[in-house]
Amino acid sequence: MTTAARQFRVAAAQIEAVFYDAQANLARILAAIEEAAAGGARLVVFSELALSGYPFHIWALPYGEQSPLITEFYTKAAVEADGPEMESIRACCIKNSIRAVVGFSERDGGSLYMSQWLVGPEGDVVVRRKFRPTSLERIVFGDGDGSDIKVHKTELGNVGVLQCWEHAQSLLKYAMSSQHEEVHCASWPVFPSELPHHSLSRSSNAALLTAYAVETGTFVVSASSFLSPQNLDKVFGEKEKILSLGGGYTTILDPEGRTLALAEPDKNEIIYADVDLDACYKARSVLDPTGHYSRTDVFQVHFDMTPRHIINVAGPVSRSPVPASNAPLFRQLRRTMFDHSNVSSASTKKAAAVPEVNGGKETKQEGDGAEVASVEGSP
Repeated sequence: MTTAARQFRVAAAQIEAVFYDAQANLARILAAIEEAAAGGARLVVFSELALSGYPFHIWALPYGEQSPLITEFYTKAAVEADGPEMESIRACCIKNSIRAVVGFSERDGGSLYMSQWLVGPEGDVVVRRKFRPTSLERIVFGDGDGSDIKVHKTELGNVGVLQCWEHAQSLLKYAMSSQHEEVHCASWPVFPSELPHHSLSRSSNAALLTAYAVETGTFVVSASSFLSPQNLDKVFGEKEKILSLGGGYTTILDPEGRTLALAEPDKNEIIYADVDLDACYKARSVLDPTGHYSRTDVFQVHFDMTPRHIINVAGPVSRSPVPASNAPLFRQLRRTMFDHSNVSSASTKKAAAVPEVNGGKETKQEGDGAEVASVEGSP
């Protein structure tokens, strides 16, 4: 891979999702990728579950009234990680020479996961799952595992990806920082003011993002969606609408927590900022909590990156051959143990530190953070 760029433009796309309609949202996402690239961006970040729309019924309706919406969400909004929607996004990124982070509801067998694609301009694809769905999200979605907590070496430096309240997990943030993250991509849903906990509000989560930028010394590119009248009608029908319109918070922060760009809370908008990765090291010269500002004699972190599988199969498994031509380079494609046939062999052995995305190579970078976190597993 060529030397990573140090200065480039990033974008965050605040796009109203059509609830439970992956195909309608795919068209909006592809258009936004093209617009961001035309605006000079080399990276664009989308909201949590951007392809499906966020299932707000889990917060707003009694469980007994949710069953039809859950079924509709499963059948019309959720997609497979390596399905045609991913291929369309991949082709768009290649065509427009841009990297994109897109949230989607991943359907794997009978279960759903809150997942993200990290798609590169050369066609490389990473799939990750949300480490732990938040509160009522666990009605619908399953967990990720330690292999989802990873920073990737790309043409834009060391890029990491998280969703929503993963940013409130202190040890998760510590693990990301120990991998020398430089650009952090954050995907969020919407921040309605009526939810019962202030910790779910726009202001509280803005504070989480600022803390992430300052504590890790990274640029934070964060995207959310917002609530429209059409989506409220979809959730509530003729019932009283207990959530308000808007609620978006899409922003870009520098490594010391300054706001570089901020979207309006209630409209479709792509925001941009120019970044210089040298600013990360200016910030870390005084504050590097997983480097010179750590105390490994007092605190140590055990970090298990091993992928977890429901069934581990011993011996050969018969499978139909899958053509390898034009197959995307999956660095971490989640599948059942019975179908690994078109996953790149490079995905079976991954380095403990920063994996390189482009070119299918593995690298391990030693640095001041390497002695802070004890890393286990070969995800």
